[in-house]
Amino acid sequence: MGLSVLYFATLALRPTSLTPPARLAPRAGAPPRCCAPVEDESALKKFFTTNREAPAAKANQLAWARTQMDAEMPSATVTGQSIEDRADFVRQYVEAEKAKFGRELTPEAAEREIDAWLLKQATAAPSKTSAADVAAAVLVFVAAFGGTVFFKGVGG
Repeated sequence: MGLSVLYFATLALRPTSLTPPARLAPRAGAPPRCCAPVEDESALKKFFTTNREAPAAKANQLAWARTQMDAEMPSATVTGQSIEDRADFVRQYVEAEKAKFGRELTPEAAEREIDAWLLKQATAAPSKTSAADVAAAVLVFVAAFGGTVFFKGVGG
């Protein structure tokens, strides 16, 4: 026992070289090993890699966003005027901005502002959370916490 401790202590005190061994030194002109190009990715890595930058994926994201935005389209204004469709919404928005704030908006600029507002409404998660969602989350937490405490107490 005492000899092995002495042996390992002397290993720790041995001087080491400041240059890496030849097998670890990079070759001249070769990229570092951490940045070497990956030629063949494994099937598992391909399976778990997202393709969100692909044109088809971007088109799918835009279609989803448009569907969500259309679902958030209001049917009436704050003052109670009915909104027929998207073109009517844009027209009423331009008129309201001019009357309230004196802003002169083109229909294209109004559409961009409306799209931004609709997308914000469509993706606001707190407004979509129901009491049932909160109750389910609390129930899962209590079950997991209670189960852990119960089984630690039984086995402990």
